Amino acid sequence: MAAISFELGGEWPRSHRRYATDHMQRVSEAAQDFLESESLAPVTDKIISVLRAGRYSPDWGYLDDDDEVVVVFGNDMLAHRSLNFARSTAVVVHEISHVIRASKNIPTTLAEHWFDEGLAYVAGYRGADYTGGQWNQRGRVAKIIEHPRIRTEFVRAFNMLAARGLDTDVIEEELMDKRTCCGLPLAAAYNIQMIGKKLLEGQRLVDMIGLPYQEVIGDVYGLNI
Repeated sequence: MAAISFELGGEWPRSHRRYATDHMQRVSEAAQDFLESESLAPVTDKIISVLRAGRYSPDWGYLDDDDEVVVVFGNDMLAHRSLNFARSTAVVVHEISHVIRASKNIPTTLAEHWFDEGLAYVAGYRGADYTGGQWNQRGRVAKIIEHPRIRTEFVRAFNMLAARGLDTDVIEEELMDKRTCCGLPLAAAYNIQMIGKKLLEGQRLVDMIGLPYQEVIGDVYGLNI
C-alpha cells in the first residue's frame, strides 16, 4: 500500500518545526487511514510538501506543477499552536483526491473540473469527519445536500453568464469565484450536493472518482457545457 508522508520546506524556527512535524504526523496518518477505508489510497507514495507563509493565513493546499501536494500553514497559527487537526486532514485528503482523479486520464472540460472539485470537497469533509476532531465544518456535506437553493442559484448564474457570450474559461472562473450562502464556490457546491445524494443512494467515492461526471450524476446540468 502506498504511503503518505511529508517534508517541511524552507526555513522554519525550531519551535514551529517541532509543532508542525508533530501535527503533520497525525494528519498524514489520519489521511492515509481514511483513504484506505474508502479504497482511495494513491497508487504511488505521496510526499506532502509543507510550507509556511503569511502571518494570518489559514492552512490550505494546492497541487504544484508536477501534481505534488503542497500544504501551507500561516505563521500565526504555528506561533499560537492553533492548527486544526480535522481541517488539516480535510486539506490533505482534498488535494490527494485531485491527484487520484488526475491519474484516471479523464478529459478536461468545464463540467469535469467542477465535478472534480465537488469530489475533492466531499472527500475532504468526510476525511475531517473520520478524524472525530473538533471543527466547525464537520457535517458540511449533509448540510449542503439539504440546501434547497443551490441548483437554482447555479443554473441561473450559468445562464446569465452564457447569455453574455462569455468564453467557458471565463464562466468557469466566475462560477468558482461566486460564493453560495454556505460559503463555498457555487459550482463546487452544486456538485457536492449531487455527489452527496449519490452517496446516500449507496454509491461510494471510489466508484465515482474514476468516471466521467455523466456516468455518476447523469447530464444533470441541462446545460451545453
